[in-house]
Amino acid sequence: MPLAKTIADRGSCVCWSPYSERRELLALGTKEGIGANGFDDYGGRLEIYDLDFSGGADKAPKLLATIETKQRFGSIAWGPHGKLKGGIICGGMTDGTVKLWDAQKLIDGSPDAHIVDCKTHDRCVQALEFNPHPNMSHILATGGADNQVYIIDLSNPTTPNPVLPATMERAGQWHNAAVNTLAWNPQVAHILASAADDGTCIVWDLKNNKTFCTLQQPLRLRYSDIAWNPNEGFQIITAIADDSKPLLQVWDLRKSTTAPFKELQGHTRAVLNIAWNKNDTNILASCGEDGKTLIWDLFLGQPISEVETPKSENSSEQQQAPERPQESMSANDLFSFGDSTPRALTGEGDRRNNSVAWATHVPGVLACCTFDKRVNVFSLHGIGGQKPPKYMRRPAGASFGFGGRYASFGCPEKGQASQVALNSHTSDSATVVRAKKYLETAAQTPLREIC
Repeated sequence: MPLAKTIADRGSCVCWSPYSERRELLALGTKEGIGANGFDDYGGRLEIYDLDFSGGADKAPKLLATIETKQRFGSIAWGPHGKLKGGIICGGMTDGTVKLWDAQKLIDGSPDAHIVDCKTHDRCVQALEFNPHPNMSHILATGGADNQVYIIDLSNPTTPNPVLPATMERAGQWHNAAVNTLAWNPQVAHILASAADDGTCIVWDLKNNKTFCTLQQPLRLRYSDIAWNPNEGFQIITAIADDSKPLLQVWDLRKSTTAPFKELQGHTRAVLNIAWNKNDTNILASCGEDGKTLIWDLFLGQPISEVETPKSENSSEQQQAPERPQESMSANDLFSFGDSTPRALTGEGDRRNNSVAWATHVPGVLACCTFDKRVNVFSLHGIGGQKPPKYMRRPAGASFGFGGRYASFGCPEKGQASQVALNSHTSDSATVVRAKKYLETAAQTPLREIC
């Protein structure tokens, strides 16, 4: 897959703009872990970039907005909002706070871009997800390291209202470990799935304030990520974050909630993150501890391509230890003469991807975050496979045959099956004469004069 854009020195979680007219905007939040400056870095940063794919790979992404935070990001989400032109950017922070920003005011450089802080969790907010349904886009789900899941109503962004997904009496099961991922059902607005380190994936029925079902491994292997089929509300994929069983499990809730109906194996170590392509539900991306980022053909049930992460510019450089001063000094002075964090701890040179995210409104564009603090954006074009992605297929076409006959195909309306028709056409002698006259004139006269 060709590399389209790179944002260097950014150990971040990312999210794409939810608006088609701003499809090339990408928000980054400095993620939990050792920061760009190692142990000397305690804060975070929210940035918005314009990737501008029309400028080619050589044109650097343009930084539109940046704001400092006292805590780092555990997660980030960007959702539309009827009252705010650019939508809301939410940051799940390491102290359990959910921060809300007005995206348009951030881009405009307004000092009051920050809307409010919502203290929902006691520990890091590791997952954020806006409801994808247009009439419910003001609903935000959060998952934290305190084992809790909350649903926040952002109808009025200045006064968020968090509630639990189910009542204590009607909840069949709660998570007993850190919640690390969330996913709204794309077909049913009140269905939410959450997965945790205790090896459970709970499907919540928010309309009835109860759990619909619980998916789990017999050995309670940890789920690192989950993803619903964008077109099928009963199919969900779970990713196992365990080296002993690095699988993608495909579940069909109509058939069974105790065992997946298919398992996909392509990674040799724990699977870290997955992303289902909404423009072609036959395509899925996954990344793992083995350093592989795979593009799957779900119809074939196997990978059809692997994303090759480019080497960092400094990956071959050797970091020299600074000379130790000879005079007596305090512990503070001992570490004041150089970087206090070894390269191995900051992840420099580790090109493995830890997360993947398809662009919301740019078909075939994938953002990958690496352990060595880079955000690489790839284009899906040219990955191979037995058939092209759905968004690259011709919606209509025709082929002429002998005797005035021709065949045509096309989809009359979105979602309907393609239709093939055989037709006949007759020649209009008057039209043929006029066409020949036009071609003769066009060959001798500039087109500007003809028009």
